Amino acid sequence: MFSLIQLSLKIVFLALMYLFLYILVKGIYKDLKAYQTNGPTGRKPSKNPHLVVLESPSVKAGRVFSLAHEFIIGRSPENNLFLKDVFVSKHHGRIYKRGGKMFIEDLNSSNGIFLNGEKITAPSRIKVGDKVKIGQSTFEFVE
Repeated sequence: MFSLIQLSLKIVFLALMYLFLYILVKGIYKDLKAYQTNGPTGRKPSKNPHLVVLESPSVKAGRVFSLAHEFIIGRSPENNLFLKDVFVSKHHGRIYKRGGKMFIEDLNSSNGIFLNGEKITAPSRIKVGDKVKIGQSTFEFVE
């Protein structure tokens, strides 16, 4: 009688292990398929440009901001993107569209804007995949 209960428990345990592995493999497969379809950001591509927060002390990483219109970034709450950061000026920079291309411009900030690691001194064109650093925050330009 005792060996029958042991055998039943072993079978139930084995079934639960296989179920767990099935769910695990199915989840990994879905994630890989989404990565192949939507790219590393995990979002479906869109025609509208966006700014994605990679790291910031004041904005949650992964947050997405639409750049459909002129976009002002700074320490003032009236900006499109408010960065609570002592290294960011009140009106630090802006992103805008000209002739179908996107540009970023420093608005005479104290600490500047870095595009792919280099400080910009004039309005600069930004392309998909470019990294923008303002103060302690880093963003990626995506479409």
